[in-house]
Parts: sequence; C-alpha cells; structure tokens
Amino acid sequence: MAFKGMGKRHKPPVEPDSPTLRAGLAGLNWLNLFVAALQAAFGPFLSVYLADNGWTNAQLGFALSVGTFAGMLGQVPAGMVVDALADKRWAVGTCILLPMGAALMIGVAPEPMVVMAATAVVGLAGAVLGPSIAALTMALVRQEALGERLGNNTRFSAIGAGGAAAAMGLVGSWLPKSSMFMMAVAFGVAALLSMLRIQGADLAAAHTRTDHSAAVARGQAKEHPGRCRDIMRDPALILFAVCMGLFSLGNAALLPLVAAEAARTEGGPPPSLLVAAAILVPQAIAAMLSPWFGRLAQERGRLIVLLLGFTAMPARALLFALDSSSQATVLIQSLDGLSAASLGVMVPLVVADITRRQGRFNLAMAIIGVAVGVGATVSTTLGGLVADAFGTRAAYLALALAGSAGLALAWRKLPDTAPQADFVPAPGRARA
Repeated sequence: MAFKGMGKRHKPPVEPDSPTLRAGLAGLNWLNLFVAALQAAFGPFLSVYLADNGWTNAQLGFALSVGTFAGMLGQVPAGMVVDALADKRWAVGTCILLPMGAALMIGVAPEPMVVMAATAVVGLAGAVLGPSIAALTMALVRQEALGERLGNNTRFSAIGAGGAAAAMGLVGSWLPKSSMFMMAVAFGVAALLSMLRIQGADLAAAHTRTDHSAAVARGQAKEHPGRCRDIMRDPALILFAVCMGLFSLGNAALLPLVAAEAARTEGGPPPSLLVAAAILVPQAIAAMLSPWFGRLAQERGRLIVLLLGFTAMPARALLFALDSSSQATVLIQSLDGLSAASLGVMVPLVVADITRRQGRFNLAMAIIGVAVGVGATVSTTLGGLVADAFGTRAAYLALALAGSAGLALAWRKLPDTAPQADFVPAPGRARA
C-alpha cells in the first residue's frame, strides 16, 4: 500500500517569544496535565472501587456504558455549541467543574443511581473537553507546528494520568478508596487555575499564526464555515470515525476487565497498586513518544503514525488472552502507551486537516467522539457479559477481533490527510 503525503517537510519553527503567549502555552501544558489527572479517577480506579463494593462485571460494564452513552448523545450538539463560542475557555472551565462534582458524588455515595448519574456527567464533560482544548491549541500555535504541539499536549496528559495513577494507587491502598475521588477534586481546581494563564488577547491574535477556520476569530477567517451537513457527509471523516469506533470497541473494556479480575483474585498485589502500575507504564511511554510522533506526522504524513496506534491494541488484547497475570499485566499494558501516543496526537490533527478550510472543528471532533462512544459503550457492556458467560479469555479474544477490524480498514482505505503545503505567515511578520 502506498502512503500518501510521505514526503519530507521542513522542521517546524520555534514558537514566538511573546511573554503572555509563552505563559499561555505553559498554562496549556498544565491544563492538559491536571485534566488528565482529574479524568484518571473515572477509569479503572472506578472499577476497583465499585468491585470492592460488591459490583459484578455486568454491573460495572453497564455503569461505565452509561457514561459513554451520555457522552455520545451530547457530542454533536455540544460540538455545535462549542464551535459557536467565541472563547473556548468557557467550555473548558464548565467541563472541569462537572467531573469535580461527579467525583464528590461517587466518593460520598457509591449507590447505583448516584454512580450512573455521575458517570453520565463525566461522559458529557469529556465529550467537550478534548475538542475544546485542541481548539485552544490551534489558536495558540503556528499551523506548521501544530503536530508537535499536539504531541506536547499528549505528553502532559500522559504525565498527568500517570502521576495521578501512582498517587491514587497509593491512596487507594492505604486510605479509604473514596479518598481517590477527593484527590480528583483537587486536580480539577489546579486545572482551572492553569486555564487562567491563557489570555484572551492571544486567542484573538490566532489569525497571525494560522488560517484554520476553527481557530481564528469571526471576521478574520479566509473562508466562511461550511455547512454542518457537509461535514457530516465528508467521506474521509466518516471513514476515520468508523476506524476509531472499531478501535474503541476493542480497547475500552480491556483494562476495566483486568482491574475487576485483579480485585477478585486472592493473594495477588493490591488491585489499586496493580491498576496504578498498569496505567503508569503506558503513560510514561506515551509521554516519551508523543512529541516525536507529532514531528513524524508533520514530516512523513499521518497514516504511518495512525497505523502504529491501531496495531498495538489487538496485540495487547491477544496477549491478555494468553496471560493476564499480575506480572504480565504491566508489561502488556506498555503497548497501550504506543496507542495513546499515536491517537492522542493524530485524532485532533487529522480532524484539523479535514476541517482546515471549512471549519466546524468541534463538530467534526464530536462525530469522531460519537463513533468512539458507540464503540466504548458496546465494549464495556459486551466485555462484561462475555466475561461473565464464557470467561475473561473469551472476552479478550472478542475485543482483539474488533481492534483487528479497525486496523484492517485503516490500512486498506484510510487516506493520508496531511496538507501538501504549510501555512505562510502574513506579510510583514517574522516567522517564529
């Protein structure tokens, strides 16, 4: 198969030295870190917490599916609303406050209705946070440096998730497990403070750095936003959404199944510590690889980086089917770092490529989010049911099959969206 857009591109320039912009970019780094730390409480640690309170695999799968289903339903309308917002910081701030409240609810009262309401809130907030932070990133950096900066976002997200996993693993082992959710609230406060370092004036000056319609202020875009229905029918976006949905179908249930199995196994390490290690190792790998993947995507095209991420997921599921012992879990989970580094950079970058001229970036990200949400909803529910009926090995094999389908479709059909020419700065402005 021939990769399109694989020609060498010039090295992205150094970003400008404006003090407020540099402070804003530093705030963006910390924002990514603390948002990831906040969200860490609602993944495998939630499975450990609920399993410790007597929940079955099926109940766990259903509770997690409620959150992904709520996020899926809210994706498209939320994307339209965020596209219409002149200042995306409002969306980011609101969607930090919501999971902070959800963490308090779960920590105080882990009852079924409370947990499901909280996961629904978290799912809806998560549907908005990622695209909104990516939109802020597009406005703060030069277009030709976007890939590397998105890689930097993923690096700080990985550091945040890994650091939070280590801290929550220790707290969950020595203190009541509800303390993990109190920590999440503190991470949310830090995320809000980080966002305040991003100045509105720097966002308004986005047109001096990029011509992406979704990043520049109204009246400064070179082209009017495209129609919503045209975005929804874009062939490249639809194909990418299907690939991401299949990836999520295979991926979402993997670590929760491992965590729940560990919580029920006698004689092994404390499940909170095992989950912390299983998160920390791949996040460390993602932190190391993400900026390099961003540079590789800028210089060699998007598809090669995407395929690396798609390949790691079914390989991980197959290895879990062979050996899901505590000793093997951490090693196998290192492959998740490859997927996290790849897709953390490539999803917003590919969507930015597709929407560069017609805008509607958040709507397009919402469409990808719906596909991921459908995949994750089916994954956690189906994974739990198959594990209860046929055992966890059968569940891992079923998840590997779904991930392999996504890899095959991406390999055979997905085009490389990398633009053939980089953005040329406005006349009279020096390249940074």
